[in-house]
Formats: sequence, structure tokens, C-alpha cells
Amino acid sequence: MSRLVGAAGITADIESLLVVELQDGGMGSLGIGHDYANREFGCQVAECEFLDWDGVVVLAALNLDQAGELFELDIFKSDFSPTEALRQQ
Repeated sequence: MSRLVGAAGITADIESLLVVELQDGGMGSLGIGHDYANREFGCQVAECEFLDWDGVVVLAALNLDQAGELFELDIFKSDFSPTEALRQQ
């Protein structure tokens, strides 16, 4: 997440962010901030991809809400399986 925040040019203390694990089959997506469920997606500000430990491509995107606040870390593993690299950290 720090890589994406840096790429987006956003200043945020990621260690103190309030996050909620999203129900995505274990891929690792997180809702960010207070009242996540009542806010709406605004735009994507950064993305990256990496290989999970099993060699499957994982895409990660940092999204803001419509007010420009951190909203979501969206993780998508191309075979829809749980992201092992994130579970081990």
C-alpha cells in the first residue's frame, strides 16, 4: 500500500488508517476510512502488479472516493484465488 500511496503523490500515515477487509474471496482488498460503506468510488490514482508466490499475476489499485479521500485498496488476483503474499505479512 505504501508503494501505491507514494506513486499517487498522497501524504498519508498508512499505519494509522482505519481499514476494513472486503469480502473478495481472500484476494486482500481493503476499504479505507470512516463510514466506508456509505461513501462512493471517485477515481483510481495508482496501480501496480506483482506475482504472487504461486506465480499468478496480482493487480493492486488505490482508489479515492468522490471527495478525494482514500477509499479503497482494490486487489485482484487473475485466477480469483486468495493472495498468499499478503496473507503472510
